[in-house]
Amino acid sequence: MIAPYGTFPTSDGEIMVAVGTDALFARLCGALTLGPLHQDAAFAHNPDRVRNREELNLRVSRATRRHTSDELLSLLREAGVPCAPVLDVGEILRDPQFIAAEMLGSAVPCPDAAAPVEDSPARNLPIPLRWNGDRWPVQEPAPEIGADTRQVLEEAGVPDETIRTILGETED
Repeated sequence: MIAPYGTFPTSDGEIMVAVGTDALFARLCGALTLGPLHQDAAFAHNPDRVRNREELNLRVSRATRRHTSDELLSLLREAGVPCAPVLDVGEILRDPQFIAAEMLGSAVPCPDAAAPVEDSPARNLPIPLRWNGDRWPVQEPAPEIGADTRQVLEEAGVPDETIRTILGETED
């Protein structure tokens, strides 16, 4: 629905860019030194950019590759263009915004762990929504693989005989 929108390569990774208005596109063009691309009839307005997304993404990608992720994030943020780094799990866990938003939840019981729950390696990722400032707590770990198979198959209407065959159950 909007263009450019998505991940774009840098010299050392990728960043996410979301350009939802013509004014933001003009700022992006300025930050990336794309000249008057925002005035080109093929890209002047969002419907034009969406229609010509492939060519636009190619041009933007060529420009973003000239910068490191940190350089590009700085340029785009200074220009007021919505952007964010693409992080791996380790980077996310150290990200100041992730930490400030309390996105790594508390430890939950780990069925296979002998250690107390406080020392459990099982951590939850709470849903990213808050109600009156609070998140719905996750108090239990995810079920073990296959723990809900029977219930799911029953709810799907699979006959009991077939379920027993699937689960390898034998009649005594």
